[in-house]
Amino acid sequence: MTTPDSIPQYRHWDDIPVPTLLTRTQHGDLDLPRVPAANPSARVTGTDLRGKPATYDLYDARNSTPSKSGPGRLLAMDQAVHTCEDCGARTERPAAVRHGQTRRLCPACALVDAIVTAQGRARVERAAQTAWAREVMADPRSVWVHVDHARRTRTATGRLRACPAVTVTAADHAGLPVLRTIVRLVAAGNTEVPPNAVDQATAAALITERLGGRRVIMWDAFQTEALTCLAPIDVDGRDRLDTRLPSWRGLVDTTGARVWTCLPPDRADRLLVATARMADTTDADTEHREWLNSGRGATVVDITGGDDDTHRIATILRAVGVLVDHTDTEPTRVPDAGGLVRLRVLCHRDGIGGPPTR
Repeated sequence: MTTPDSIPQYRHWDDIPVPTLLTRTQHGDLDLPRVPAANPSARVTGTDLRGKPATYDLYDARNSTPSKSGPGRLLAMDQAVHTCEDCGARTERPAAVRHGQTRRLCPACALVDAIVTAQGRARVERAAQTAWAREVMADPRSVWVHVDHARRTRTATGRLRACPAVTVTAADHAGLPVLRTIVRLVAAGNTEVPPNAVDQATAAALITERLGGRRVIMWDAFQTEALTCLAPIDVDGRDRLDTRLPSWRGLVDTTGARVWTCLPPDRADRLLVATARMADTTDADTEHREWLNSGRGATVVDITGGDDDTHRIATILRAVGVLVDHTDTEPTRVPDAGGLVRLRVLCHRDGIGGPPTR
């Protein structure tokens, strides 16, 4: 009798290292059924038909023998369950209908189907992130903010010292600085603090003056907390890029899983560039790059949405002085987009009252 400790134990089906380790039922389900050996070669923990944990014995098919089924019975077997409905491969084990799928597929086609399905979902999510980014780029209150923490050093005993200072930077739509200040977080006279650092009270007043009432775009919750600890600035958690940027990228790995991480921009102007790319304003690439590297003037902004919504946004932009006076606000239909329209307007780069360039 084989003892439980003398054979490999697998915690999940995916942990089984070779395809020849099968249960008794799986031996019988082969297109040429076989009878397993008397003793199991391994065990795996799974779930039964009721969804409860269960342990299954696994037998090495290389040690099995053919079943007693004769040629007539084997030829009468329904081969549909052993045929991939996509590529037509004739599988040894039944082609599986996997979770989220409706067809019997071989492992390769199942993986391709999972990847294509994930990519389709990613395209939908990318469109939603593009709509958010365009809304942000069209909002004259938007400002992109980054908080950079100074490097923490260690004492002679190895204890990590407190962060001596942070640098708060903010950029506007043109990538121009709205704010740059170094804030001292430790006692005055600390040699690790830059000489031009200001105390927290001074910084709070300056940050509130420059960023108060504006739409603040930041990277993640850690950055947001760092800013709000310095000054009572209202930051909407929905205006963070740490989830929106990976969602817009829409990457899918080779297993069909979404890639939900990416490197942070780590600068205020790079947060702006990431948002501009998400907004798809670089479809007029040369013009947008000139916009980011020039001073006052005007630039094209696309507003996409329902007919009434796009007109409402254009009306608001005109009312607050962002739209160039002679902008024509007639929308065009977006092909294959369920009735969405695109409204292309000309906006002052510096927000309100900038002179038009065309």
